[in-house]
Amino acid sequence: MHHRGVITWSPSLTVPLTHDCPWNCTYCGYRRDHDGLIPEEELERLLERAVTLGATEVLFLSGEIPGTLPHIRTELQRRGYPNFIEFARRAGERAWELGLLPHCNLGAMSRQQLDRLADVNASMGLMLENADEAFNRTVASEKSAAGRQRTLVAAGQAQVPYTSGILIGLRESRESRLRSLDVLAEVHARFGYLQEIILQNFIPNTGSARRQTPPSPALEEYHGLIEY
Repeated sequence: MHHRGVITWSPSLTVPLTHDCPWNCTYCGYRRDHDGLIPEEELERLLERAVTLGATEVLFLSGEIPGTLPHIRTELQRRGYPNFIEFARRAGERAWELGLLPHCNLGAMSRQQLDRLADVNASMGLMLENADEAFNRTVASEKSAAGRQRTLVAAGQAQVPYTSGILIGLRESRESRLRSLDVLAEVHARFGYLQEIILQNFIPNTGSARRQTPPSPALEEYHGLIEY
């Protein structure tokens, strides 16, 4: 936040609840196969350590719809959780108990799932990435822009403070970037709940199937998106 020359920041901890994901987006370096859920004793250790070190926020991440994976369902049942959302809810509850502000980004969700998590999170989020379905099929064939927009609408209806944004640097057109920002502007105009818009640049890492880095967008392109 910038206000009259003052910059503020919040110390935070990022906790992957699982890296497992059934999708295979070419740019993603996050997903894994069969890593499973974070052990609950490790979750507790990380949260307590965050408090000790003075963190105020915790970001919970996961792959998309991990609860659809058979090994994750088996692990959830063994731990006594009926589904992944209940596991994520317990993580949020524990963070609150320790005085941390939870924020979860767990992929596309239904209104029912959002409602189940809303009261144990200070905020939530989902990157739109790109609203162009044709472009998405070239980089993330299993990911639906329409499905992500439904989650954004559901979050607005639930009045959850929300973070979203677009992914750039994958040879997408300038027009598709602007259309994607228009989608975010329209949904915020309806519900007034978007607290942050991220312009996330693509940089491949060791987990990315897409190893070639396209020419990075020029700084002027970022300025244009910010001013749009």
